[in-house]
Amino acid sequence: MLRHELNGKEFIIRFAQRLSLEESERDEIYKKVVCLGEQLLMLEDESALIIQNEGVNIVLDVKFGELIVVTIQYLVENSNIF
Repeated sequence: MLRHELNGKEFIIRFAQRLSLEESERDEIYKKVVCLGEQLLMLEDESALIIQNEGVNIVLDVKFGELIVVTIQYLVENSNIF
């Protein structure tokens, strides 16, 4: 889990329990999500989003409350997309 602040709003980025990754893989994905910055704040509550990354697509959902919670739900390899 990673806590981050953007424009005075705090958000948490976390992985769904079903995903088990090495710490280096997690760090790379955290960086990709943090790079979205302002775009995350423009989404509606309970939005789903897909980030296209080299070799893998990152599927996440965003929930707004006291904190903005971004949950990375799935990692889908590009080879599995038709």
